[in-house]
Amino acid sequence: MSELAHPFAGYEEHSLVLAARSLQPAIRECAGEIEASGTIPPHLIEALTERGLFRLNIPRAATASRRIRWSCSM
Repeated sequence: MSELAHPFAGYEEHSLVLAARSLQPAIRECAGEIEASGTIPPHLIEALTERGLFRLNIPRAATASRRIRWSCSM
């Protein structure tokens, strides 16, 4: 019986995966604050946005014809 590879194994070194991993310590440090307030601190939103991670939930079709700019005014 052959061992099956994990379906996401090819993405281990992808730039977005590496960017997310680089933020892991900061996210863990703010976990209590995030849970208590129900919001992501502005500095984490900025870091996620700078690394291209904040827009991962936006379908490509939604951004193909126009640019979406996210801002946090706090």
